[in-house]
Amino acid sequence: VGRDKQSAALDPLGNAFSTVLTREQIAALPDDPDEMEAALKAMAPPGASMRIDGFSGGKLPPKSQIRSIRLPRMDMMAAQNHGGMNGMMFIDVMTGPGLGGFRGSTDMTFRDDALNAKNPFTPTKGDEQLRQYGLSLNGPIQAGTSSYAFSVNGGTDYQSNNLLAATPDGTVAQAVRQPSDRFSLNARADLGLTPDHALRATFARNTF
Repeated sequence: VGRDKQSAALDPLGNAFSTVLTREQIAALPDDPDEMEAALKAMAPPGASMRIDGFSGGKLPPKSQIRSIRLPRMDMMAAQNHGGMNGMMFIDVMTGPGLGGFRGSTDMTFRDDALNAKNPFTPTKGDEQLRQYGLSLNGPIQAGTSSYAFSVNGGTDYQSNNLLAATPDGTVAQAVRQPSDRFSLNARADLGLTPDHALRATFARNTF
């Protein structure tokens, strides 16, 4: 028994209003989860939100564990963009426990102001520096059944924006140092209960 073609075509959650990425398109996405999320949002209509295995607010899993990605169509004349249906625009990412092999990556970035030129409007050169790091590990616990993913990212940086102000005593030109520190930790374990059901435990901590 098949579904009525008219009701299927009008279903905002159906294929008529979305695009499913191929395996080749998923493989071409950035490996970094943050860069991948930015790329997916650029491919979707404005206001589309990310949903991982049906839940919002999660962090993208490693690309090797992604089973499918469904994007709402970039069509401003489509029905889901009218009549109060904007809240139904999701970038749906589905994962599969135990997919892929063991993967790991690490990176470190350091940037300093040693070669920066002084702003001609300020008497002194402003400070600027960036130090950041990242580490991720993921892989199957039991192939096709369970998997894990762990990532930690952090960094500290400061930059100096120029403050120019006109006062009764003259113009004030000063470089104002603005520091920031950030840290994030994400850990996840997946267990496939059936071909269509999975149990997931996730821990996330983010500070800024």
